[in-house]
Amino acid sequence: VAGVIVSTWQMVRARKAEQQAEVVSAFLVEAFRSPNPAHDGRTVTIAEVLDKAVKKLEGRFADAPERRAVLLETLGATYIGLGLHEPAERLTSEALALRRQVLGSEHPDTLESMALLADIYLHQDRLPEAEKLFQDALATQRRVLGPEHSDTLSTMNDLANVYLRQHRLEEAANLYRETLELTRRVLGPKDTLGTMVNLASIKME
Repeated sequence: VAGVIVSTWQMVRARKAEQQAEVVSAFLVEAFRSPNPAHDGRTVTIAEVLDKAVKKLEGRFADAPERRAVLLETLGATYIGLGLHEPAERLTSEALALRRQVLGSEHPDTLESMALLADIYLHQDRLPEAEKLFQDALATQRRVLGPEHSDTLSTMNDLANVYLRQHRLEEAANLYRETLELTRRVLGPKDTLGTMVNLASIKME
């Protein structure tokens, strides 16, 4: 009976994720569909299209906060790719607040938003804030997801990056070594190159 219940729960969860992805995809297609700039002689930039999508999101999905959080984080991550950290921070902060409210502080999606916001702080050279958020996310990931989960390993590497930027070389090296050892065991050598390069750079110094 327990096996049937678990199987049913997994099917429901998968179906929910699929439906959510469909809604999110439909919104993004609608939001990113822009008029032909040749009609009015304008050149439309990616940032302008993103701003338009954020505007369209205002007031939408108030009754579906999980979907709204996914959209906010998706748009925030796109801003990061353009180097526009201020709007990325704003959207990601809202996504994190929604997920904490709806899913709780220990849900993997909430932890993902924490790590993304911490990464934005790192790009903004707000190192103490990035360190605190990465540390909080990592402590929860180790407890909830386990020390060898890919999200946990990613956050470990990101936190080591913060230590490196703060010139705390011994702490950075120790965390890189721990990350490298776990990653090799769990994921194999192909996913360790970035950590190895960072560790080598510390040794050169």
